[in-house]
Amino acid sequence: MHFLHSLYYLLLTMLLTAGYLLLAGVLLYGLLTLVRRMFAGQGRKLKRTALDAVIFEPDKRNKALAFLLIVFLVYHLFFYIQQRQQWMGDDNAHLEAKEYFVAGQVLYGFRALLSRFIHPDIVVLWPLNTLQEKIYADGVQLLPEKDGERYVWQQLWFLYPYTRTLRETWDGDRRKYSPNMVKLLDRCWDSLQGMATQPFADQQIEQEQYYRNFPTLAFYYNQKRGQYLENANGSTTTMAHKPKYIERQKRLIAWLEELRNKWQADQAMANVLKKHPLIAITRQEALLRSLDNALEAVILQKQFSCAHPYVQLYVKTRIEFVGSQEHPSPLMRLRNAKQRALHYDSQINWVGARFYKRMLPKYCGIEVAGEESNTEFDKFIGWDAKVKRIFKTEIQLIEEAIYGN
Repeated sequence: MHFLHSLYYLLLTMLLTAGYLLLAGVLLYGLLTLVRRMFAGQGRKLKRTALDAVIFEPDKRNKALAFLLIVFLVYHLFFYIQQRQQWMGDDNAHLEAKEYFVAGQVLYGFRALLSRFIHPDIVVLWPLNTLQEKIYADGVQLLPEKDGERYVWQQLWFLYPYTRTLRETWDGDRRKYSPNMVKLLDRCWDSLQGMATQPFADQQIEQEQYYRNFPTLAFYYNQKRGQYLENANGSTTTMAHKPKYIERQKRLIAWLEELRNKWQADQAMANVLKKHPLIAITRQEALLRSLDNALEAVILQKQFSCAHPYVQLYVKTRIEFVGSQEHPSPLMRLRNAKQRALHYDSQINWVGARFYKRMLPKYCGIEVAGEESNTEFDKFIGWDAKVKRIFKTEIQLIEEAIYGN
């Protein structure tokens, strides 16, 4: 029965996909016809191309359509069979639910392709998105409530189109509250919590999805969480007064550290990280941002001490992020120099990182890894003075904690 449902959803996917491709063909035909008429009205004649022949000559058009139909059918069937082979082997779990997963993967592949060029929320994608939600709802009913796999499906099908390029919802505005961004962020948190706290009966789904994609989701959540607030300006300080968001950062820190331990116990994942260092870099970046958020709360709650575990972990993570000749970091393994510089700058040269670079040596005698850029602009604005001005309250509270009132 579930196999028949899988085939049914595959058929719906193929019909929808065909409809989109047909619509694209009609629009292309109309556009080319309009262009030809415009040029004809100006007394000019366009040079005939092979594309014109395929579109406007019936024999060639019919042959082209027949060829495209064969390619279309072969592609979908091959993709579907490949997904079945990948996810429905003897060593996989929840095979009834996987019938829906493999069908949903075919649909998701087309949605992922389109979302590279157009926004995932655009109205033209609603039929595809609605069908994906339906497949998800039917499939997860067959998964145990306390199994991390359902959260992997959610992350892959509904969150990754945003997290992959730090995209926001259609109403997203990094400066203020955005209702649909709040829904998306809640869904991000749901998947983060589910993947990190629930067991996986299917180790393949755990290793190939949770292990690899959790850092990107955590990074995205930290980058966008300010949109929970009416005014996202100064969101780090505002959220440091809210117990709900303080607790979430504490959990993220623990989950990101646990994930690292799981990586280290998995030789296959170690090989993946060597080949794809950006996965490890993203975990470090997500952890550094969570530590920054958590330490802000520690300082404002007058609980700061140089021996605080978050201080020690922050310093340790900065060392690991920057790396050295003796202990190369994942960042150092990035081949693209511009990409490497962008990631380095995002963690070392922003104002929060500069605050700890100055504060920890001064008050705790702890050196912080990472050399800041030394451009003429940096010299002009005077970062020491700027950090003191922005973090005036935090510095005062740290001095009270270190030296007393």
